[in-house]
Amino acid sequence: MPQVLAKFKKNRGIEIWVTFGEFQGEERIDIREYFRPDNGPDYHPTKKGVAIPKKHIVELLDLIESVIDDDSPGTTKVLELSKNVQIWAGNREYLNHPYKELRKYVFSKEKGDWSHTHQGITFKSEIARELYETIERFLDVLGQ
Repeated sequence: MPQVLAKFKKNRGIEIWVTFGEFQGEERIDIREYFRPDNGPDYHPTKKGVAIPKKHIVELLDLIESVIDDDSPGTTKVLELSKNVQIWAGNREYLNHPYKELRKYVFSKEKGDWSHTHQGITFKSEIARELYETIERFLDVLGQ
């Protein structure tokens, strides 16, 4: 069972959970949307989120920090998880509403370029600092 590090209210019925656990033998931090169907008692995970291996937690902090104080549109920083997988941090806007984003990108050999996937998480600016502080505290507990 993953350890819940924090929960942030995104909107009515949706929260962003930060958890730490093991998946297929790999320890990782998961930042994911959870929803509560029909105001039921329990929240359930969605596909909207990113999972970062434990060995990349310090780089994840740098990624989140890059969007905290920078509100200019576009990608602010990239975390390389492997030769063909990256997590991009950026500032985006939809219908004049700014938001922060962490999104998984994969290298497409056919296109010869990076393509975004549906795996990602969006959040308001004020959540970015709380997210950073949560992961920073967790790193202190890990002793890293």
